[in-house]
Amino acid sequence: MFGFGKEEYGYGKCNYCIGSRSGYRYLHHFPALGQGKVGAAAMESIARQPEAAGDIRTAMILAMALLEALTIYGLLIAFMIVGNIG
Repeated sequence: MFGFGKEEYGYGKCNYCIGSRSGYRYLHHFPALGQGKVGAAAMESIARQPEAAGDIRTAMILAMALLEALTIYGLLIAFMIVGNIG
């Protein structure tokens, strides 16, 4: 009745922006929390077994790289959603 969500009133474009922002928020914060947990677990493991520090560090760097890639993919998806506005 009031035209909310209809494309002719311009509210449909706003839904893309809201979805993009909320999606990027989750894909940005959750990998950061995961990186904190990975770092904390790696430091705790190195403290328990200092002789395995090289192997633990390698696994930690690999896990951090995968989590960072997830963040970059989230940014890419957010840009693709915003690109559908025009």
